[in-house]
Amino acid sequence: MTTQDVILAVRAVIALPDERILFIQRSDGSHRNPGLWEVPGGGIASGEPIDVALKREIREETGILVSPSHSKPLIFVSPVEKNVRYVELIFRCPPVQDENIQLSSEHQAFRWLKVEDTLGLPLTPTARELVEFLL
Repeated sequence: MTTQDVILAVRAVIALPDERILFIQRSDGSHRNPGLWEVPGGGIASGEPIDVALKREIREETGILVSPSHSKPLIFVSPVEKNVRYVELIFRCPPVQDENIQLSSEHQAFRWLKVEDTLGLPLTPTARELVEFLL
């Protein structure tokens, strides 16, 4: 039996009032899923509370400040990539009014898209599962 690392992460579905969702594209030089599209989020540090991780990751990747107390758990997904299982907790955050996004160096582009408009994009395994759930 092979051992499998488990990584716990948070992600956010951030929408505008017209229900377009923020998708960000990983940098082409990324070690994981280069060039693929995803919703913002990332790993939870050891001992870090989930709400703190959600707020920190979204701020780091997009510049958006989310309120975990007003976010609702939506779904969790658990794709396996090269003997690593990612358990990703996805939250629906309240709609934002400001479209001013400040991407981290981990990402190279962003788009506000209706869920059905993401079907032609190359998505990360997590984003693919999320889109299928939302449709």
